[in-house]
Amino acid sequence: MKLNEYFEYCQTFLAGRNIENNSNHIFTLSGAFSAFKRETLIRTYLYSTDTISEDTDMTFQIRYNLKGTISFCDDAIFYSEPISGFSELYTQRQRWQRGELEVINKYLSQVLSWKQFFSNFQIRRLIIDHTVTFLKIIWMFAIFILLGFGYSWISLLFSYAVIYLLYLFLEISSSICVYIYLGSFPEERKFYLKNIWMIFFPDLKLKCNTKC
Repeated sequence: MKLNEYFEYCQTFLAGRNIENNSNHIFTLSGAFSAFKRETLIRTYLYSTDTISEDTDMTFQIRYNLKGTISFCDDAIFYSEPISGFSELYTQRQRWQRGELEVINKYLSQVLSWKQFFSNFQIRRLIIDHTVTFLKIIWMFAIFILLGFGYSWISLLFSYAVIYLLYLFLEISSSICVYIYLGSFPEERKFYLKNIWMIFFPDLKLKCNTKC
């Protein structure tokens, strides 16, 4: 579990945030790993009780209400307690998903619109997080349904092999980015490479859709 979370944070916080930062597309300032300028913070509505995802709400306030700048520090060092078990993991991810929906619902009536799919990265992110990602879950159970419709095991195994290779391609691409960004931390890079076998088991890795 701890190793899974380590790989997740490398890919989402280190590589993912750097890539998002290059195009000013950081979706959320994750609460445990964020720093705010005092003069900016006091100009917001501070922490809202309208959502359980106050860090995402704060990000939207700074981006839309204050027209502020959100950036990422790629050489900062932070410490975080790992998830203790699947029960805590489920509670955490449920809170993240619910909080994101609450924030999006709040701002859809103010500054966001579904018509902005091509012009606003946050709308696209919402679609990916809560629509496209479900396709992966569907495929986990589709095998039993498709067998009932008469599809052969060979066809299904071939389909799953193609899907696995696509996920593996994404994992390898992400790992290359992580390796590059870990250039300033040689010991961390060695540890990452030592456990690189994790990329061959993408379904075992924790995926952070909204915080990733």
